[in-house]
Amino acid sequence: MLSTTPGTGCFVQVPDESSQRALHSAVVQGFANNTYTAELQEDAALLETGQDIFVYYESSGEFTRQSARIDVIADTPSGGTFSFQFTGDAVSAESRQCYRVSTVMAAVTATFGGEENCPVVDVSPTGFAVIATEQYKASDIVEATIRFEGETFSGRGRIESVQELSAGRIRCGLHCLDGKSTDETLSKGLQQISAAVQRQHLRRLSRAG
Repeated sequence: MLSTTPGTGCFVQVPDESSQRALHSAVVQGFANNTYTAELQEDAALLETGQDIFVYYESSGEFTRQSARIDVIADTPSGGTFSFQFTGDAVSAESRQCYRVSTVMAAVTATFGGEENCPVVDVSPTGFAVIATEQYKASDIVEATIRFEGETFSGRGRIESVQELSAGRIRCGLHCLDGKSTDETLSKGLQQISAAVQRQHLRRLSRAG
């Protein structure tokens, strides 16, 4: 079960938020009367009172998912606190398929198309998003090389989304295309990076608490 110790890190997923199933970082603040209180490490506007969510956490070294329902929400300077109770049994989430997590704190970069050292802002086992400066359009096929902890993984991907940001920056979401070539390692790398970054988040949140 999720530890009741204040400072324990976990993730929250809003099931109907998107098909990419983003995981949002949170930290346990307390536990009483079968109810957890946690602080979300970002804008709490994505949560609602009475909302059904999934909570992900490490239990005995295994990545675990458990359904829950939000009771109370309160805004804080760094995000927002919310109280919740579990509504279902814990199940293994070790497959980690399609969970998307932020890599802003993990210093992940990529060569994307013809651009070098593009910041990777989030990653999942099937794709990632970068901040680019060149113009791309959805459905473009690009070559990509992603770097993480001294390793590089290369392959091809299809651009699924393009979002204009400020100062000429463009957020591009890419879906990895599985290739038959033995030198295409992007798919394997994304699975490895996604799992590693999730564990880094949980360790960092626990230390911060």
